[in-house]
Amino acid sequence: MLFPIVFLLVVVSMSLLVTRIASVALVLTGLSQEASRFQARSALACVGYTTHEAELIVNHPVRQLVEAGPRSGNRPYRPAMRPLASRSKMIVDQLQNSTL
Repeated sequence: MLFPIVFLLVVVSMSLLVTRIASVALVLTGLSQEASRFQARSALACVGYTTHEAELIVNHPVRQLVEAGPRSGNRPYRPAMRPLASRSKMIVDQLQNSTL
């Protein structure tokens, strides 16, 4: 009887933690706090919204990486296939070439 309750609490806690990390990462890319929270929650739930904030995510390569997460089908490219130094350089190059 105790295991399902503990399992539910762990799942909810992990969901909140993942949402918090994603929203902080989106804020670091220049998105507002409110919009980043909303987009992180919608990405966790795998639902899409046709809002101006969603367009900001889609049109920014680093934000796409934050939103795509571990779902390999939604990534603009497959960074897990490349060495870490190559991925870091690619993200830095994308940040330098993109307009915030």
